[in-house]
Amino acid sequence: MHIANSVWRNNIPLIHFATVVESLIYLKVYHDEFTEAKIKKTIQFITIAFLLFAFTDSVWLESPPKINSYTNLVESVIVIGLALLFFEKTMVRHKNIKLSKIPMFVATVGIVMYLTGTVLLFLTTNYFIALNDEFNLRLIYLVSAVLLLLLAALLSRAFLLVRPTDTPPR
Repeated sequence: MHIANSVWRNNIPLIHFATVVESLIYLKVYHDEFTEAKIKKTIQFITIAFLLFAFTDSVWLESPPKINSYTNLVESVIVIGLALLFFEKTMVRHKNIKLSKIPMFVATVGIVMYLTGTVLLFLTTNYFIALNDEFNLRLIYLVSAVLLLLLAALLSRAFLLVRPTDTPPR
């Protein structure tokens, strides 16, 4: 971030890049989680469309010094949609299992809480940047940090739930 600040006088290009990488990680996780070929193909198509939109947003719609709030919105809609599909399939598949013991379920709860909480924050950030309203910007980043902490806690819990698989001896 210090390098980005010295090169671009702020770290917003880095934020544009980080949003795309974050989205690609979520899309890859759900692509690997689903077994149905039709869903996998749809996720691949959505990924390509998302990358084209993110590029357009970062270059023309909301180029720096603006935060890429439209990309954040599209990311949230796509990933929350995939999360809801995951919830549906998990509840059908694991009717008699306690859902809080399924690592991907716990991780998905964290992802949904983070994305639903931050989408409005990112949509309003550019407005407060334009106003140079430091108080509200700090408030936005504080709420975002709390939601990120909640996401980190749930992802940590999900990783702790993962049990090593038995590997056959060689």
